[in-house]
Amino acid sequence: MALGVKVGCQSPVHFETRPTLSWLVKTMASAGPVGILGGPTGSRTLRANRRTINTMADHRTVKKDGRHARGERNRLAILEACLALIDEGWLAPTAQLISERAGITIRSLFRHFPDMESLFAAANNEVRSRAAGAFATKARGGSLEERVRATVERYCEGYSDQKNLFLMTKGLSWRYPILKDNYARLQKDLRNNLELLLPEIRQLDTSQQELAHAITSFEMWHRLSEHQELSSLRTLNLLVDELYRLLLQHTSIKQ
Repeated sequence: MALGVKVGCQSPVHFETRPTLSWLVKTMASAGPVGILGGPTGSRTLRANRRTINTMADHRTVKKDGRHARGERNRLAILEACLALIDEGWLAPTAQLISERAGITIRSLFRHFPDMESLFAAANNEVRSRAAGAFATKARGGSLEERVRATVERYCEGYSDQKNLFLMTKGLSWRYPILKDNYARLQKDLRNNLELLLPEIRQLDTSQQELAHAITSFEMWHRLSEHQELSSLRTLNLLVDELYRLLLQHTSIKQ
């Protein structure tokens, strides 16, 4: 049983429950300038209640911040679990698999992500982020052949490292429109990056430009390395030769 103060009484009364923050605020607001009990005692009580209110407010803030931090940790664990499963070859991991890997309940998973599309969209954003690091590089000097080889080698390494994330995005695009849109934006990023590294591509006519981008695409790399079972080195050399030959066909492009 907690000791409380009732407005209009000259002595403390007992409450069955502890005073709440809202009760204290209302009490102070209705007490007037004299204080809850009047006189010096009332002023002391008023100051004490103010300290109580501040303490309770601070406690609520700390508790709220703690819940927020825990929620962010759980959300990150869910996303990391999803990406880990994709990296391992689960190209469409279920909510049960993801929640088990993250160490949470399925209910908690859907508290952070309302549906699987929003979860896969968050994972797909990570694809773009990883791709930016995997494919971005500073434009290099050297001969055309040297720059073509360095660029294609960079793309092949990026495709190899992020293969399952590319396959997941492509494989689920038919079901989740947001993944289809994100994959289109990723392709645009890769095209812009390629033309930054090899500006000679912009000197080609439209059809030849499309062919250059097809040669360096994930789909071409995946077909050669996975379906036609070419070695990494043979795949690299074939793509380099084809892109270099295409660029040389333009008479204004010099080696």
